[in-house]
Amino acid sequence: MSDRPQSVLNENQRRALSTRLGMIERHLCDVERLAAGEPTRGAVFQVTNDLTEEQKSAVLSLTGEARGIISELRDRFGLEARREDVRRLLFGLFSVLWAILEDTHAAKLEGFGGVSPELSRLLDPKLDELIEVFERIRAAAK
Repeated sequence: MSDRPQSVLNENQRRALSTRLGMIERHLCDVERLAAGEPTRGAVFQVTNDLTEEQKSAVLSLTGEARGIISELRDRFGLEARREDVRRLLFGLFSVLWAILEDTHAAKLEGFGGVSPELSRLLDPKLDELIEVFERIRAAAK
């Protein structure tokens, strides 16, 4: 078997490998951010770093090792870094968020038990307001 990447991967396989390694590397960035203890807090959630210093060090070291392997694979198969534009990433993210918000309306919560007649009046207008804000963020990024 040849060590030349052109001989072992066709173009579709090369794209698939590059995409998958890119997704893994993106998640490694999240792992590093979480392990480093960057505070993450919202109005309805909080992520606390319960790793010991020893665990944190090990996780960061191992993610570095994983990145090194990804770099070796990139070089071995002649993969190029994919450029990802923030605008495109935002559009994808807000599409997912829109779907989550739509599924959060009172009528959609019936699957979790009986819904109070008041819930729609109290919840849905604020969800619609949030959807509208997301649409404005999307429009600002266009």
